[in-house]
Amino acid sequence: MISYELVIPGEVINTNASIIKSDTLVWKVNEMRLLFDDYTLTAEYRVINSWAIIIVALLLIVAIWGVIVLIRKK
Repeated sequence: MISYELVIPGEVINTNASIIKSDTLVWKVNEMRLLFDDYTLTAEYRVINSWAIIIVALLLIVAIWGVIVLIRKK
């Protein structure tokens, strides 16, 4: 039996791993599966871009501030 572990940096979306431990995916492949055909290990994950959240928050703050300034001028 072949055991392969992969540590991923984000949230698992889709995988064919037999074991999922928080950020580690583990595939246990027996040799018979490899005898007649290839076996593909798949993993899809998502990483949250913190810089994008910060930019959106700053844009919202600037927009709210701009609306408040316009209302006070009238």
